[in-house]
Amino acid sequence: MLDLQMFRDNIGTDPDTEAMLLRLYIESSDEMMMAIAAQLKSNDVTAKEWDEQLHFLKGAALNIGAMPFVRLLTKGQLIAEQSSQEKNEFFAELSQEYNQLRIHISSFIAM
Repeated sequence: MLDLQMFRDNIGTDPDTEAMLLRLYIESSDEMMMAIAAQLKSNDVTAKEWDEQLHFLKGAALNIGAMPFVRLLTKGQLIAEQSSQEKNEFFAELSQEYNQLRIHISSFIAM
């Protein structure tokens, strides 16, 4: 789920820095996932907002080497103009993958 070599090539091998950045990733991604969920629930997400939110998540995932999640987010950006139903279906898949990634990351750090 994580390309740790890529992550460590970017940040170095200091375990404290690694843990701090992974915690920051989880915190910021949790917030964004909750914001997307709220917008979908209220049926209040524009194509632009959808694309920007997924782009944010994709950039953060790329920084930590979560390449499978990056690929899924890229796929999600392609449905920005689609219906709310399609976005909700995609978000269900995205949430499931994010939860797995979150568990995987948590195995590297003490939350």
